[in-house]
Amino acid sequence: MRRTAIAVTIVAVLSTTALAQTPPFVFTAIPDQDETRLVEKFTRVAQYLEGKLGVPVRYVPVKSYPAAVTAFINGQVELAWFGGFTGVQARRAVDGSEAIAQGAEDVRFKSLVIANAKTGLRPGRDFPKDIATSPSGRGPRLPAA
Repeated sequence: MRRTAIAVTIVAVLSTTALAQTPPFVFTAIPDQDETRLVEKFTRVAQYLEGKLGVPVRYVPVKSYPAAVTAFINGQVELAWFGGFTGVQARRAVDGSEAIAQGAEDVRFKSLVIANAKTGLRPGRDFPKDIATSPSGRGPRLPAA
């Protein structure tokens, strides 16, 4: 019995040591006004993933949407919870990346382009197509008013 307990202890120590030496799987999410709430939420997600993946997992908060995309592009994070636009930016910038999950509410989400009334802009037949090719979102021309 004592030998079994010692063997189990040795295996546990070796497993913990091996886990500690494994580089962490790092992820982030687009920021929220309440960073404390996000850290609490995603620390729980990290614990869940660690149990499923068998490697250390760490959540890294970011200060802005572009910071989340940049961290993903630079390989500082391996997984990110993006919004629609930031998800498109990340997938375009990193070959082979793909959306693997979405929230239940995201299925019904609609993206809108809204112009301030002072601009005089009106919906145009070619408007979305006109700006789709521009990396800045500002195409060569806007639709005529």
